Amino acid sequence: MARPPVRKGSSRTAKRPAKRQPPPAVEPPRPVAEPEPLRAALPASEGLIPAHGVYVYGVLRTEEALRFGPIGLGVPPAEVSTLVYRGLGAVVSKGPLGVPDPTRDNVLTHHRVQEAVLREHTLLPTAFGLTFPSPEDVTALLRAAHDAFSGVLTRLEGHVELGLKVLWDQDRVARELELADAELGRLALQPPGSPGHLEYARKLEGALQERARREGEALVDALRPVAAAARVVSPVGERMMLNAVFLVAREREAAFDARVKSLAANHAMLTFQFTGPWAPYHFADIRLRLTREEPPKNR
Repeated sequence: MARPPVRKGSSRTAKRPAKRQPPPAVEPPRPVAEPEPLRAALPASEGLIPAHGVYVYGVLRTEEALRFGPIGLGVPPAEVSTLVYRGLGAVVSKGPLGVPDPTRDNVLTHHRVQEAVLREHTLLPTAFGLTFPSPEDVTALLRAAHDAFSGVLTRLEGHVELGLKVLWDQDRVARELELADAELGRLALQPPGSPGHLEYARKLEGALQERARREGEALVDALRPVAAAARVVSPVGERMMLNAVFLVAREREAAFDARVKSLAANHAMLTFQFTGPWAPYHFADIRLRLTREEPPKNR
């Protein structure tokens, strides 16, 4: 009997945002090559030592300051709000002066804040650890990268990221390959450590990789009609045949869910793990390289 896909991540019973159609003139997001880093010049320190830093969770569109409550990093949890500049808001809270420790609690808090924001807004997420010395530094970032942030948010509007991991029994697949390939089956009988067995290991590895590539591509292709974009990322461990992420319009989440369940029902020997919705990390095609301006030297 086929095993149903395991859905992890935010609860499906959580309050859902109003359905939004992406702007008709905007083409659906699609995977792109890694862009050149955007250089954002930050103002130089004026010699004051701040009491704390400003931690950034992501960027969204807003014309007014927003508050998300005490859900941020720290004990007790810091208040999360936005710093607004020309229609963009950086989602921030108080944070340490340096990079916070990447403890399990801190990383989970970072993602939970992003999930909370994502319920009502399209979010351009930042990776864990982005901290600035002052609110002015954050505003300088929004000013320097305004056009780039706006462009990415336009492409991501109304979309979320969903993840799919597919696991297989590699030993069972190896036996199938040995039965299908007489030469591979013959080499499998060679004594361990012998030249024949080493050749078997090499050929089996290649056959497993080809099988995973072929079956993984077929699964991704089956999901493309209900996704705006898809990316395959590196599997983790021998049991993982496929590790993929999809950019899906909010109003198509149910259709995507149904397609995954259908695939799971038709692939009884595979285990499907379905995660999300998440902020679209893999489709936010922007990288920042921050540089600090030096104060003018006295002449």
